[in-house]
This record gives sequence, structure tokens and C-alpha cells, in this order.
Amino acid sequence: MFGKGRPDGLRADSPLFQVVVRLNYLKAAVSLWLRYSTIADCRRSLLTLMFLFAAVPGWAQTLTFEGLQNEEEILNYYNGGLGGSGSGPGPNYGITFSSDALALIASSAGGSGNFSGEPSPVTTMFFLSGTGPTMDDPGGFTSLYFYYSNTTYTGDVTIWSGLDGTGTELANISLPALGLCEPAPNFCNWQYAGATLGGVAESAIFGGTANEIIFDNVTLTAVPEPSVYAMVLLGLALIGFVARRRPQQGESGFA
Repeated sequence: MFGKGRPDGLRADSPLFQVVVRLNYLKAAVSLWLRYSTIADCRRSLLTLMFLFAAVPGWAQTLTFEGLQNEEEILNYYNGGLGGSGSGPGPNYGITFSSDALALIASSAGGSGNFSGEPSPVTTMFFLSGTGPTMDDPGGFTSLYFYYSNTTYTGDVTIWSGLDGTGTELANISLPALGLCEPAPNFCNWQYAGATLGGVAESAIFGGTANEIIFDNVTLTAVPEPSVYAMVLLGLALIGFVARRRPQQGESGFA
């Protein structure tokens, strides 16, 4: 599992793949350190690593909506599943969308989208009914940033501690009107918005007027799964075990 090359059976976009890659680098660095350093250096390094890994960083996951068809329901595409028209399977981020969340492709690329200048061509997210789709992430996230475009109608994004817009409201992000572009495409102004949260969220509602606001490059900082912490602790335990078994020697590392 920790050998050379890509870990077998792991997708490059999975959090576990990123953990394995980081631990491979850690393994190589520790091997060199143990080979050339003193036992005192090893102990100091172990304490430093324990401090650094006490707060394992979350994984940034960006939803670009590429790979979905025009006006296709997003649904389980970012849960390793399919969109409403069968596109996918998409990346397995553990994220799902309500059925009113639709992919929209720019008219310049053959879709029905009346927009241009999108951050990641050529697909965005929008909705045609209701007051805004819901994004659920049962694994939790600690920040949410995105781009949006509208014309004369405002919008907002509310972030919640529970699934389906329940629990405590952690943030409410106002989305001012950005103005109409003439001539068409009318949605050409884009604004970056978002929030770093004071807690862990499990859902967000992308609100506004139906067919009058679009979103792109939705980026979450996902909470690491328990298995990630377990792997880090195992790595630290192995380093400590090797350091304890190493014979005492002088302070010189590079003679």
C-alpha cells in the first residue's frame, strides 16, 4: 500500500489517495532522517510531527460541474454516482444535491446557458424552480467558497450544521446583483464569495430567483474521515517505535 507508484484501487480524486501519497512522502523523509540523524534528533522530530499532525488539514474539493449534460440533475454525481441523465460516475466526494440543482452549459458550447466568462468552462449550476437547491455533505465541511453570476436579482447562500438545511445556521452569504451585460450573453459578471465557518456544516442552500442566478467552482474544505486520523496515528506510532529501537549514538549526523 505504501510502495512506489500509485496505490492500487484508489482514485486520484479520493481523500484516501491523498493521504497515502502524503504518508509515502513522510515515510521517505523519515527513512532518511533515521539513517543520518542521532536518536536525540529522532525524538525531537517525533514531537514536531505529533504537533503538526494534531490538526490534520481538511481536503479542498472543487465542484466544477464539468462532465454533466445541459440541464441535467446533478443528484449523486459528486457522490461517486450518476447525474439525472446518466452522466458519470463522478468524483466520490460524498456530496449530493437536491433534484432542483441542474447543470447548465454555455450557449457557446452548444448548451442553453446565457452566460460567458465562467471560471471553469463550460458548465455551471443553476435552478429552474423553487428558491434554491440544497447541497448535502454528511462528512461535513468547514469552509465554502464559490463564484456566482446574476443580473438584477439578488441571492444568498445559507450554510447549516445539519443536512437538508436543518440545525444551526452557521453563515448567510448575501449575493448582490452584478448587473446585466449587453449584448447577450447577459450573465458575464462573476463574483467570488464564501465563508470560513466557526463549526462543521453538513449542508448549504444556494438561494435566489429561479433562472436568474448561476454558480460555479463550488469549493469546500471537507472534514477528514476518522480513517485519515487513524492512518496518521499509525504512522506516528511506527516512527516512535523505530526511534526507540535505534541504538544511542553520537550527535554527528553527516561525518
